[in-house]
This record gives sequence, C-alpha cells and structure tokens, in this order.
Amino acid sequence: MVARLKRIWGGALAGERSSQKPPGWFDFLLLIGVFGLFYGLFHIAGQWSSVMRAKVEIDLSPWMLPWYTFQSLMRGIFAYVLSLIFTLIYGYWAAKDARASPSSASCPDSCSPWWRSSRRAIPASNWRRC
Repeated sequence: MVARLKRIWGGALAGERSSQKPPGWFDFLLLIGVFGLFYGLFHIAGQWSSVMRAKVEIDLSPWMLPWYTFQSLMRGIFAYVLSLIFTLIYGYWAAKDARASPSSASCPDSCSPWWRSSRRAIPASNWRRC
C-alpha cells in the first residue's frame, strides 16, 4: 500500500515515514500556544455577554501587557474580517448588478484625472479637453 501511494504521489508523502520521531520541545510549546490562544478567545467571548461597566479600571502592571496586546490584536483581526466580508459582498454586488456598472456613473468629466476634477481649484487656462 505504501509503495503504491509513493508511486502515485511521489515526493508529496515525504512526511509519511514508518518511523516518526516522538514529539519534541517545539511541539510542546506549539501545543501550549494553541491552548493559550483558545483560552484567550473564550475569555474574550465571555466578556461580550457580561454586564457593561460605566468605568473600566486599567491595571498598569507589566504582567497585564500581554493580555492588553492580545485584546488589541483580536479587535484588529475582528475589524479586518468584517471589512473583508463587506468588501467581498459589495464587490460581488457591483460585479453582478447592472446599476453598478461604470457606464451608469454620472461624472461630468470622466476623462480627467482626480487632480483636475474641481474646476474651481484650477484656473480655466490650465484645463485641457481629453
């Protein structure tokens, strides 16, 4: 069976060895990191359903810095995911809807670049027609 898989997949099964090494210290650290990530995510999710406090007390000890960094990272990732979802939905709509086509856009001078879009900002002698 192994010979047949090697013949079919070639070098893609290089990680499949009959004698694998036991887990090392890197695997142990990676496992601790994954558990820590899940613990942090569940802790943040638990705070979403808690009672809203009018005044938040910030602990200024250096031991709280990793926790505050993790919270900031999660806020940024959450905002990025929301932005990505919005972009994909809006882009899909713009590609499929006839009302969103470029020909229906109402631009008074569509051949001008953005720095020449306002006639008040640039004197009339500098305007050239396309």
